[in-house]
Amino acid sequence: GEKMTLIDWNEDFSVEILQIDEQHQSLIHLINRLYEAVVEEKDPEHLGPILLELENYAHFHFKTEEECFREWGYPGAEKHLLEHLTFNKNLQLFKKGFESGVEIGVSVRLLDYLCTWLKNHILVSDRQYGVFFKENGKK
Repeated sequence: GEKMTLIDWNEDFSVEILQIDEQHQSLIHLINRLYEAVVEEKDPEHLGPILLELENYAHFHFKTEEECFREWGYPGAEKHLLEHLTFNKNLQLFKKGFESGVEIGVSVRLLDYLCTWLKNHILVSDRQYGVFFKENGKK
């Protein structure tokens, strides 16, 4: 059957920093995997590891961005960090619901949220620092 994806990577998502683009692709891939597992109503044992991977990866990715911000004195850093916190908070909510056996509709809604968040975050916030870095000669 047709593989279901929530997000398809395209060039619009590029912040023109290779390392970050690659990390975003991995994040998108993980969210798509989670989505697929939820839609196929895979059992919790199947979802658990993907969730954990997403959580760890998001943490790693946000840290990478935040280190870049510090290194380059990015003026939008603080506002950006708040968005990361929001994502983490919602991911925790998703995890709690998941662990307490919440019904599938809720999971799908939350995934939908994560997905929308990530898209907007990359297209708006991340591209903002992409522009800043480029103007300041970061590759």
